[in-house]
Order: sequence, then C-alpha cells, then structure tokens
Amino acid sequence: MGQCRFCERKGFFLSVDTNGLCENCAPQVLHDITQRHRIIEDCLRLARDGKTFATRLSRCDLLFEHLEHLLQYENKGIPTLTPSPSDILSEFKGYRDKLIIEEAQKVAQKAKEKSEVASTITAKHNALANGLLKSQEIIRNTSDASVGEELERGFKYLMYKVKLDGFLEAAKKAEFKGNNKKAIDQYQEALFLIRNDDIPDDQQGVEIQQIEAKLIELGA
Repeated sequence: MGQCRFCERKGFFLSVDTNGLCENCAPQVLHDITQRHRIIEDCLRLARDGKTFATRLSRCDLLFEHLEHLLQYENKGIPTLTPSPSDILSEFKGYRDKLIIEEAQKVAQKAKEKSEVASTITAKHNALANGLLKSQEIIRNTSDASVGEELERGFKYLMYKVKLDGFLEAAKKAEFKGNNKKAIDQYQEALFLIRNDDIPDDQQGVEIQQIEAKLIELGA
C-alpha cells in the first residue's frame, strides 16, 4: 500500500515516486525544493564571502528561513539537499554567532584605539561609551548572552580606569601648581570612585593607600 510522505494520503491504488510523493504533491514539492535550493546556494556564498558584515548576517538569516522550511520535508523523509538542511543549520548557527562576535570585537578594538589617542579624558571616555553602545547593538543578535556580558564588563572597566586616571591626573597637576584645595578635591573624587565601583576594595588596596596618604599629606 502506497503512502505519500507529504500529504500522508495512502491507499492500495496510490502510487508514489522515488521520493515518496504522490502525483499531486510531487510537482509542487520538487519545485519548492529546487527554488529554495538555488536561494540557499546564493545565501551560503554571500554568508561566507559577502563584502560587509551586514550582508553576511542578513544572508545567514535568510538562509535559516529557507532551511527551516526544507526541514519540514526532511522530517517527513523527503530528500532535499546534500548535506541535509538540519546539518547546514547546525553548522551555520555556530558560524553566525562567530560572525557577530568577531564584528563586535572589531568595533571594540577600534573604540579602544580611538580612546587611546584622544586628547582629553572626556573624549577618551566618550570613545569607549560609543564603542560599548555599538558593540552591544551588534552582540544582541547572538544566541550567547555571556559574550555580551563579558564585552560590557571589559568596556566598563576601561571607562572606569579612564575616569580614575582623569581624577588622579587633575589632582597631580593641581598639586604641582600649588592648588592644594583642587588637588584634595580631585583625590577625594578618585577615592570615592574606587570605594563605589564593582571591584572589591582589597584588590585596590595599593591605590587606596596611595590616595589616602596624599590626602593626609595635603592636610585633608
């Protein structure tokens, strides 16, 4: 007794082809597979070799859309692609995440380089803040949330260091110029920042001691 793998009709007089499809379903299903196969091949090429990140990512998403559709046939035992839609999906979900992570890391590196050459503390901080926002926008498309959390922690630490170094630099300049009042104010700002950050104080013991010693020296 024959049974169509797609419509699931069965009967003693129902004939199916080598793909397990009846004469009603075969033209429609095979045409759909052929059309999607062509789109999938184009997506695979551009996902790997597209000139921009946006192109590669969009082709990955379009690829998944068509593979998910063909997966319905695969689950019914209807031949589709070689390798199978499920195998391609498995490979490219990992590839998509890798693509996103690499792009976010590029944005982060550019932000750090821009911060390093900036002439003011504000410009340094703003470069990092903008890099954080851009990388967060990219990384939210990945399936691994921990990557975004790690990237954010790295940015926030650098932003914290820029702010701290700014207070310390301003304090030293004021001290050099004999402006003890301003120096004390900036050292206190630095100490407040350290005391209220997310880093345990026992890991910053040396910095705290140095600043407290400076405040005592300046008569705070």
